[in-house]
Amino acid sequence: MKLSYFLSGCLLVLLSACAGTEFSSGRQALFKGNYEAALGFFQIAAQKDPGYVYGGVLRQGVWSYVGRTQYLIGQYPQAEKTLEQARGGPNNNELANLYLGLTLMRMGDRQKGVEDLQAGMKGVAQFINYVNRGLSLPDRTILGSGLYPAQCRSKDARGGLRG
Repeated sequence: MKLSYFLSGCLLVLLSACAGTEFSSGRQALFKGNYEAALGFFQIAAQKDPGYVYGGVLRQGVWSYVGRTQYLIGQYPQAEKTLEQARGGPNNNELANLYLGLTLMRMGDRQKGVEDLQAGMKGVAQFINYVNRGLSLPDRTILGSGLYPAQCRSKDARGGLRG
């Protein structure tokens, strides 16, 4: 019984690692403007681990990336469905809301599009204020507070952490 829990846990870790590899490749393709390739990578990552999440403070699920890439390609009906799905998840939904609003406006639903766009912009503004509050606190360091993603930390020449 304990062995089966261990093996299923190992399988879950392996699947997540595979999704992470595909996801990273998708982000690189997205940054390079190769949206078709990015969409393929994100879809593979979503198939391997539908709950995959990227980020530290601003956590975005894989479905948000799929929907945003579909929008960039012009696949508006698919983007609408995917972004609605991404919005329903436990992660931050600011960018999913923002892109859903843009998608709906492109599809002709200006009123609903503006509502979702405003919700997304409000969420982005709240996130920026949250980060600014953390940066302005003199008695706390961002690096030690968990407000700064671990993957952004590196060692300076003296061996201390820097952002």
